[in-house]
Amino acid sequence: YKLALFTQLKLVKTLRVSNKKSQVSTLLSLNNVSSNEQVIVAQFAKWDNFQTTDYADIGDNENDPFLAKMINLGFIEHSATGFYNQQGQAI
Repeated sequence: YKLALFTQLKLVKTLRVSNKKSQVSTLLSLNNVSSNEQVIVAQFAKWDNFQTTDYADIGDNENDPFLAKMINLGFIEHSATGFYNQQGQAI
């Protein structure tokens, strides 16, 4: 892990996560900052509408086509973060 900060703003500038074994590296970077309260409230409202499933309930929801596909493809693993990229790799 490598972390860079905007210390004055108390914000993360970049976060790089590298896996030496698989030689995969993921970089997250802050590109802009908005302090417009209406934009922020609208974004959180959008996120609140996302469908979520508790990790402990995945095995009980095998009839859900999305979760069944994730389980069958091996994307759901013990000790994973619960976050996956579009190739199904845990991040």
